[in-house]
Amino acid sequence: MGDIDIYSQISNMKDVDYKNTLALVSLIEILIDKGVIDRHELAQKAREIDNCEQPMKTPGNCGGFSPPNYRSCPGTHA
Repeated sequence: MGDIDIYSQISNMKDVDYKNTLALVSLIEILIDKGVIDRHELAQKAREIDNCEQPMKTPGNCGGFSPPNYRSCPGTHA
């Protein structure tokens, strides 16, 4: 019985992940279509955040982004 429950939970998590990803991609596409952001800015910001978001990783320039419980990035006031 336990294995079936685990498979069910994994399936539910995959569904939630898909819906969250779909919502995020839709929002990004709307912002790009409206000219609020462009793909280059989005890619650059993703790289900046990725450099800071991993625990105990040497921080990069995060433009003020400092996730909770993570090492602060240069330029943050946390």
